[in-house]
Amino acid sequence: MSVETEPTVPGHWLESLTQHQPAPWRWGRSVRSTLGIGLPMLIGLLSNDLLAGMWVALGALMHTTSERDGTYDSSFRHLAIATPVAMLGCLAGYLGLLPWPVTVAVMAVLAFLAGILSSFGAALSVGCLQALLLAGIAIGIPASASPLQPALLYLVGTLLYAALLGLEASFFHQRPGRNMLAGLFNAMASLAINRAERRPVDEPLRLVRERFSAAHAALLQQRRRLAGRSLELERSNAILQRSDAILAILLARDDLETLRSAAQRLHQISGALGSSTRFPAAALGTPDSDLDRHLRALTALLDAQAIFDLPLQAATAPALPPSASRLSVNPCDRLAPSRDVMLAALVLALCTGLAYATRWVANDAHWFWIPVTVSLLLRPDYASIMARSVLRSLGALAGVALGTAILLFLPQGGAIVLVIAVLASLLPWGMQHIYALQVIPLAAILLLLGDIVMPGDHSAAFALQCLLGTVAGAIIVIAVGALVWSRHKQAAISARFIMVRQALAEYLQASLPDPATACSPARNGSIRQQRRNAYRELSGLRAQLQRQQYDPPPTGHQAAAWYPLLDGAERLCDDITIYSLQAAQAPDDSTSQVLLQQAGQLAGKDGGTAIALSWPGTRPSTPEARLIERMDNELSYLRTLSAGR
Repeated sequence: MSVETEPTVPGHWLESLTQHQPAPWRWGRSVRSTLGIGLPMLIGLLSNDLLAGMWVALGALMHTTSERDGTYDSSFRHLAIATPVAMLGCLAGYLGLLPWPVTVAVMAVLAFLAGILSSFGAALSVGCLQALLLAGIAIGIPASASPLQPALLYLVGTLLYAALLGLEASFFHQRPGRNMLAGLFNAMASLAINRAERRPVDEPLRLVRERFSAAHAALLQQRRRLAGRSLELERSNAILQRSDAILAILLARDDLETLRSAAQRLHQISGALGSSTRFPAAALGTPDSDLDRHLRALTALLDAQAIFDLPLQAATAPALPPSASRLSVNPCDRLAPSRDVMLAALVLALCTGLAYATRWVANDAHWFWIPVTVSLLLRPDYASIMARSVLRSLGALAGVALGTAILLFLPQGGAIVLVIAVLASLLPWGMQHIYALQVIPLAAILLLLGDIVMPGDHSAAFALQCLLGTVAGAIIVIAVGALVWSRHKQAAISARFIMVRQALAEYLQASLPDPATACSPARNGSIRQQRRNAYRELSGLRAQLQRQQYDPPPTGHQAAAWYPLLDGAERLCDDITIYSLQAAQAPDDSTSQVLLQQAGQLAGKDGGTAIALSWPGTRPSTPEARLIERMDNELSYLRTLSAGR
């Protein structure tokens, strides 16, 4: 399809919500970070086994630096996913027993795989970063016993972190996200009551808009501090999309019974959010089926059990027809990495291979600091752009310089352990700012941990070698990044989003059954190809946003504002996938025409004109009817996000 697509960009109101907010001091996280890192080192010092204490402390340190805003449940889930991946990095100590060229090649391949895996989710991204960092330490500081020992000690540190997190969760029940949504639904209920009683709606509508903006702002701020894909944030965005659709219906309806029933239902949902009870599942009992469907979908999304049912449509869709087995979704179609993801993984592999190869030149006891620095600067999901690489390099150099100053003025032992605990308390605050600021205390802690486990009095020499290693790692990252990315012309985000919309439109058109070719292998192959293209375009856009969201303003703010639009596009792609599996026969002419019009609207061919289809009587329960409704909801939400408010 070749069309002149109407450009879509986030509205100014949405972009303004991504502006940096003053970072509060998170006392709970700071205390957990201090205890999780300081206690193992103190016990190791008292038991004269600092190496074991270091590996336990690394378990808590790695998870402290990866913790992001969200529920306690989501933190434990991320922990369960990231820990096994990170422990594989500890087992890299076995690679030190192989010929060094083999070790270099294996680490480069593992780094490439880490770059690919990091595009599949935030938890995997965190696990891959931890694995690369721990691999450098495990190979550089061999365990006195089996290389399996560091992995087990790392697991102990993870369990300590989980215990501290569980202790905090049992004493503190603040849930700002739930409270924010409860306030939003209360305001929407007040709006419905005012409309039902024919009272002025200006004030309740203003309050609803303010709370919508606050919810979007909280979502975007969390998105900016998160690497990789997060089902929890996508679920939150889906909740706001449903809420926006409900608001549109409340403003359009005049039926008193419907408005009062909606207000009652919204009050029930708000109360359930505030009291952490089950959400009401009863129907509204009104003839307004559209509003009832949206409220049912909203309560399903809000229910804690629905977290694992994303996308919601897949969990609630009817059984597939027997013919759908020929079109079953190949996981490779949905997980196909884009060219940008592959290129970023290649950059990571090249930098990692070069970092380990420097051992042939810098064959001292602390050569491992070079690959550790590369892993710090070139996180698997960040790729390498000159401005970001330089900024992170400066942060790492500042951290190593701070650690060097500490080593020069303080003796090894208890004083260093105390300083490590103090620096650990700063990590949660630094994490809420740019990555370069987080690297300062992190690099200093890693330097101090590496020094304190080394026997003998060599702090000054060790610090100098690590400082030189940091410079070498920064040069590798900047040089390789400049070489690769200077030859790669990256499309603007708006242009990439146009490509996404066109790919989705082509996917929808290919999925429409044709009586002449309904079961032909050629049609099935075309659907699979368009599905693969659509998910690849989405993967490329997400990879580009993940890289640019960490840029200094205004670029980082502008990139973060695109995430709600991307999440909506991914939901649309899932809707089309479900339809392609359910559609067993060609729709009637009028329905087919609406779907083709929606494909044109999706591609921007009609300039953003809204399309609606009126069903006489009860809305039919057909795959086409469900797809049209979902497409209409998502396209309406897309117009809301890209318009002024």
